Amino acid sequence: KPCKLLRVADLPTAHSAAPGTLLTAQDGLVACGVGALQILEIQPAGGTPMPWRAFFTGRRPADGALFTSQPPPRPEAKP
Repeated sequence: KPCKLLRVADLPTAHSAAPGTLLTAQDGLVACGVGALQILEIQPAGGTPMPWRAFFTGRRPADGALFTSQPPPRPEAKP
């Protein structure tokens, strides 16, 4: 389900995982092309913003899960 990442920290972490891979679920560490991001605050679809730790405790994503980007909806063309 879609989520918004509201606050992240850039970390110079060495890894060989594909971008978007959850490296360490408990810490919210996600692989990037270079380095990694630590998710600090996330907003689940239809939910309220919460710290990563609360999201992790309730949803229990697994190491290796994949975060993908979703483009914002396009405005409809006016005739």
